[in-house]
Parts: sequence; structure tokens; C-alpha cells
Amino acid sequence: MLRKLGWRLLTAPRISLFHKVQGVMHLMGYLPHPLMVVTLLLSLPLVLWNNGASPASWNVLGYAGFGPPLLVVLGQIVLRKDWPRRLLYYPVLVLMGIGLACTNTRALWEAFSGKTSAFMRTPKGAGVGGGSGYALSVDWSTWAEAFLAFYALVTGLLALELAPGMAPFIFLYALGFGYTAGLGFYQSDPVRQRKSKSAETAQ
Repeated sequence: MLRKLGWRLLTAPRISLFHKVQGVMHLMGYLPHPLMVVTLLLSLPLVLWNNGASPASWNVLGYAGFGPPLLVVLGQIVLRKDWPRRLLYYPVLVLMGIGLACTNTRALWEAFSGKTSAFMRTPKGAGVGGGSGYALSVDWSTWAEAFLAFYALVTGLLALELAPGMAPFIFLYALGFGYTAGLGFYQSDPVRQRKSKSAETAQ
């Protein structure tokens, strides 16, 4: 949408500059995901830089990574009367938001490069009327998420010794990518796939 509508929005004559900026920021909602992947990949060199003698400002940046999630929590408390119930799901949403960065990065690349790919249905359980579930095979994204989870775990363990202030931020990445990778492997379980094929044959 940003590629298709961004320039039209910026050049629209009857929209104020403030609303143009707000609109473009809304269309750029997925752009942080490639930055998240790059940030994680650069975290290991930063931790090892100068034998761990990292400036104090890096530790501050590590803790600052928790700023946006905390702002969302504060917003729910202020705006929602049922915020305790909503916040029960928030940890899962945070992990999903991190774990989907790899897939969304590929989607952004395809969108800006004009490349198209086939739509793959997400695995689902039994539907209305007792229909059987189905599963997808493990693809590159699940393995990429597993690699990033392992990369973040190793980097986080090193950060505990060399740059402790960065460790919580890096471990959050390990949890996020580990969560989505785990879901990918679980949903591609061979038993689920055999049941799915049997159901399709029976139909």
C-alpha cells in the first residue's frame, strides 16, 4: 500500500501536512520489521566489539527497546476499562510481533521489488461442522526464525558477560523468534499432515 498510495497521499492537494505525515506513518507500519532483523544481526558484533567494552549508551539502548511495549500497556490502561483481560494476551502479541519480522521482511521485499508469491493458507483446526484440520510443510521462514532464535540466544548469553544491559533486549528476540519457529514446526507435524491427506482423500 505504501508503494501504491504513498506518493499520491503526499501530493494530495486537499490534505494537510499533518494528516499526510500521519497517513504515511500508518502505511509504513511494517517497515520496522526489516530494521528489527538487521538490529538483531548487528547485536552480536556490537556485543563483541572492543572485547565487550561497550559504551554505557548501548546499555541504555538495550533498555530503551522496552519503551514501545510499555507505552502500549499504558495506552490500554488509560483507554480500556477491561485492560486487565486484554493485557493477559499482550505477552503473546509481543512475541508474535517480533517473530513475524522475518516473514514480513520478505513480504516487504517482494512488495517493493514487484515480485509476487503464492498465497499459502495458514494451518487451522477443526472448523464448523467438525471438518478436519490441515498442515503446511516447513518452509524457509520457519528455518530462518529458528536460526534467528538460536542467534539471539547465543548473543544474549554472550551479552550477559560482555554487555549486560543489552541482554534483556536480545533475549526478547530469542523468545519471539523461538515462539514463531516452534509454532511453525508444530503446525507442520507429520501426523497432522497425514490426517489432513486422509481427510482430503475421504472427501
